[in-house]
Amino acid sequence: SDDLSVSYSVHEFEYGNTSLVDQESTGISASYTMGSISLSAAMNQTDDVGGETGTDEEGYYVTMAFTF
Repeated sequence: SDDLSVSYSVHEFEYGNTSLVDQESTGISASYTMGSISLSAAMNQTDDVGGETGTDEEGYYVTMAFTF
């Protein structure tokens, strides 16, 4: 059996301190399974980490798994 899954998320964190900017995060991921083989990937980004302008972070991963 084949399965495909895709997801997207958005998150915003508002600081109580007005001197800090809002931290915004987005992410997308996908996975595909065909029999005993699974492929998956994700990419995430966060802007204004810790409420500081210009402190952006990104991350991603790609995996492949075999089941016996």
